[in-house]
Amino acid sequence: MNDATDTLASLSPSARDAHAHWAARRDPASLDIAVNELLEHHRPTRARAGAAPAPLTAGSRLVADLGYDSLLLAELALLVEDLFEVEISTADLRGITTVADLHAHLHARLAA
Repeated sequence: MNDATDTLASLSPSARDAHAHWAARRDPASLDIAVNELLEHHRPTRARAGAAPAPLTAGSRLVADLGYDSLLLAELALLVEDLFEVEISTADLRGITTVADLHAHLHARLAA
C-alpha cells in the first residue's frame, strides 16, 4: 500500500466516499468534505484542560484554533498532496492559515 491508500483506509467511511466521489467526478463539494474529514482525522489532540475542541469551520485557523504546529502542517500538506495529487509548496503553506484558505488553494490548483 502507498501513503494515500493507508491514509484513506484510516479515514471514516464518509471521508472515503467523499474522496471517491471527488476522484470520479472532480466535484468541489466532495473535495471540501474529504478535506474537512482529513482535517478532523489528523487534528492534534492538544486541548486546554476541560475545554472542548473548537469546532471545524471555514474560518477555523489551523494553528490558533485547531492546534496544528509546523510539523503537523507539513504532514497535512503531504497527505493532501498524496490524496488529491496536487502540490502545496512551503511558500503556499505559509499562506494557508484557515480551513477556507486550504479549500481555496486546492480548488485553484485543481482548476489549473
